[in-house]
Amino acid sequence: MSFGYPTICSNIDIFKGTFKNSCCYINPNNTNDISQKYVKHFKIQKKTKIMIKKGLLKTKKYSWNKCAQETIEIYKKVLN
Repeated sequence: MSFGYPTICSNIDIFKGTFKNSCCYINPNNTNDISQKYVKHFKIQKKTKIMIKKGLLKTKKYSWNKCAQETIEIYKKVLN
């Protein structure tokens, strides 16, 4: 997502909760689902552009620096 590519994720709860509508969800064990979603989301340029835009917006909420800072804060609370 952060490189401006449309993203495909397994349709599991953790991804759905994190990425919401910014990526295409597939059943990784179903080749028909994969190919149908590919055609639906990536062969139609308008849908691809929308997904890329949503993905880039979503990635702005996350960073390694933010993750590190939040982890440090948790350690401080636990160790004090």
